[in-house]
Amino acid sequence: MKKTTLSRSVGTAMLFTSLFTAQAVAERAETVLKYNPGQPGHTNTYDTYINRDTPTTNYNGNWYGHITRQNDNPADPPEKSTLVRFDLPSWVYDSSVTVHNAELGLWVYGLVDLDQSYDWVNVGAYRINPTRDWVDSQATWNVFKGASNWATSGCENTTWDRAATADDTLMFTENSAINRYYEWTVTGSVNTWKGGAANRGWNMRLPSFDGGPEEGISINLTESNVAYRPKLSLDWTQTPMANADGPYNCDYLSSVILNGSGSYERDAGAILHWYWDLNGNGQFNDAYGVNPTITWDYLVNTLGLTPGQSHSIALKVLDDDNEWSTSAYSSVFVAIPEPATMLLLGVGGLVLRCRKSA
Repeated sequence: MKKTTLSRSVGTAMLFTSLFTAQAVAERAETVLKYNPGQPGHTNTYDTYINRDTPTTNYNGNWYGHITRQNDNPADPPEKSTLVRFDLPSWVYDSSVTVHNAELGLWVYGLVDLDQSYDWVNVGAYRINPTRDWVDSQATWNVFKGASNWATSGCENTTWDRAATADDTLMFTENSAINRYYEWTVTGSVNTWKGGAANRGWNMRLPSFDGGPEEGISINLTESNVAYRPKLSLDWTQTPMANADGPYNCDYLSSVILNGSGSYERDAGAILHWYWDLNGNGQFNDAYGVNPTITWDYLVNTLGLTPGQSHSIALKVLDDDNEWSTSAYSSVFVAIPEPATMLLLGVGGLVLRCRKSA
């Protein structure tokens, strides 16, 4: 990656070097969550399908699930729906992490009676209400766990059971390929859970279709081969970490090199800019770059730091996702001139006049 070195003078004797990285394409980290013990991205996954025709039967433990609707009153619920949930890793909830995109992937191994040119179904991912802490080994068409009933059988109540609108909906027809993953964009739900709502996963249901006999899709669940299990892909970034190093000491009429090289990126991107606040006014415009050189004269006569004292300094960094770090703090001790004559000139402040030894 190309870097350009810039220099500039401030005041009578201040010089610092500013390193600006050439504009780079922002890189986001991607994590794929799937039930796969011992492997990167492993997380617990819960899934089962529920069946209107057998409303008291639990189907947990099957490697397959179904999402279908049949030729009935359009106001009636679907025929079969599938519930799926992933445990989100603790880092997702960190305030420094931004989830930019989330995709729920389901392996479709079969089409259910989609065999005519006019056949079609829509399959949607509907966020389940936080109060519905369903258990995969107990959930049925009638209950979400034990003796706790859905407000409307089939997880169909849009006030108490699930969201009224889907995170995303995909259409399937006779021409839809099988034995492949399909992805539903579910960023809204993931960020809702990240914001504090309880994660209850999704009700994968079929809201509309062409009106024929029972139609839909068949999918692989967690009990199938790992290559075909449900997955959740997260596209995310994390704010960088600034490190101001130090503490520093600036001798009289000398200079000090600040060191921000300990700052680092926590996702797949890169830090582009380093901004320093050297006089504690909260404005990060006193120096720029990873290793700026700062003179005693600039600290005292331009920034107004008092010699003989240690002063707090701060660093912020900006990465290629245009995300800022929090402030990192250090200190710089500004030496007293030896020998010197100090004159206090009214409100004009402190002026230092130096006298060379004979």
